[in-house]
Amino acid sequence: MEVREGLSAVHVRYQQTFAGVPVFAGNVTVSLTKGERLPPATLNRYRSRLQPRATVPTIDVAQAVALARAAIPVPANAPLRGQPAVERLYAEDGGGFVLAWQVLLPAFEPLGTWLMHLRADNGRVLLKEKVLDFAGGQGSTIVPCRLTPTILPTATRSTTRQPWHTFRRFQSGPVLQAPLRS
Repeated sequence: MEVREGLSAVHVRYQQTFAGVPVFAGNVTVSLTKGERLPPATLNRYRSRLQPRATVPTIDVAQAVALARAAIPVPANAPLRGQPAVERLYAEDGGGFVLAWQVLLPAFEPLGTWLMHLRADNGRVLLKEKVLDFAGGQGSTIVPCRLTPTILPTATRSTTRQPWHTFRRFQSGPVLQAPLRS
């Protein structure tokens, strides 16, 4: 559970888990308005009847980071801006959920941050998205993109910035730090 207080409301977010592992984009948020007597607003992204496919993890954290680096346009020996953040979660794959690694890579070349989901059993990329971009030119500007993409039907998915993009921190407990490789 996570509680955040805004100017006009208090937001309580509950993260869905399965066997103690977070489910990507599976949460319920309740917003309680301050002062005015408005009814609470609820955003329900709970995945009902979740039955993840049996996935036996064969890829460790270091392998997940190496596979993520290989899947994005970053030179293999290029340094990163910081440590990759890695978290195990259940991610969507073909209408079902499988155990996966979520890898967040802060890259120098090209400058930006990448969010990747890789199956924990075979390393196949399930999600690859640049979530933080830098506009070039004089006085570079940070252009935040969505860090938690909303899972949309394939026909309506978009990689362009949309008003519903949000920035969030990781969904659950400790984030594993993977060693940097140069």
